[in-house]
Amino acid sequence: MTTLFDTVYRLEKINKLIINRNTGTPEELAKTIHISKSQLFNYLKVLTELGVKIKFNRTAHTYEYTGKYVPEITAPIKIVEKA
Repeated sequence: MTTLFDTVYRLEKINKLIINRNTGTPEELAKTIHISKSQLFNYLKVLTELGVKIKFNRTAHTYEYTGKYVPEITAPIKIVEKA
């Protein structure tokens, strides 16, 4: 079962790799974040549904953002001790 933490972590990792133009092929990216290729495409779909344009650059072998928007993904969720 995928938790909210897993989802945010994976989106954050995918985003950083895309920004740095260092994703590799879809197979390599899926392996890097320990998911299947079809799960990777689901995460990319989430990003595109948020209005971000993503394409795979076959020459550079990496995903890249092509539109004017880039997501800022952070994991602000944390568990703290009750006061």
